[in-house]
Formats: sequence, C-alpha cells, structure tokens
Amino acid sequence: MRLWHLSVAILVLAVLMTIVRDSTGRAVLIVFVTALGEGGMSVAMGMALFQTIGAAAMARGLPDLAKGLAGTVLILILVPIVMLAWLLLGVLLLRAPAS
Repeated sequence: MRLWHLSVAILVLAVLMTIVRDSTGRAVLIVFVTALGEGGMSVAMGMALFQTIGAAAMARGLPDLAKGLAGTVLILILVPIVMLAWLLLGVLLLRAPAS
C-alpha cells in the first residue's frame, strides 16, 4: 500500500463518517451499499451461471455433465439465498433505531 492509497482511504472514510452523522445520509448510504451489493452479486451470479452452463454443454462424459449441472443447481439455489440475506440485512439496518 502506497501513501496515496492510505490518503484516499482516510478521505473516503472521513466522507462516509460525515454522511452517516445525519439520519438521512445514513439511510441513503445503507440503501446505496445494499443496492451495490445486490447488483454485484447478480452480475457475479450471471457470469458463474453462464460458466457452469457452458461447462455442462462442453461435457465429454456423464461425470463432467453431472459436475456442470450440479454447479448450475448450486448457483441457482445458493446465490438467491445470499442475495436475500444481504437485502434483509439492509432492511434491518434501515429499521434499526438511530442512537
């Protein structure tokens, strides 16, 4: 980490701490981070889904096909659960009383 990385990190942290002092800023920051996480997870899910479907399509035998299909099913089950948990965490943070 270079000195300018540390300077930018401190600047970003200071801006975030300033925004969080106000209740409206806190809500906006929570919604922004929640939406950013949801968007990132959905893009990662789409990329992983295309990769596993491609692996199943390029399978040369039954074990390779099973591995590709298992990966596809795993992605289709686990990622929406993680995304829902992230969304519920954002909702819980929004509903938490400000101290």
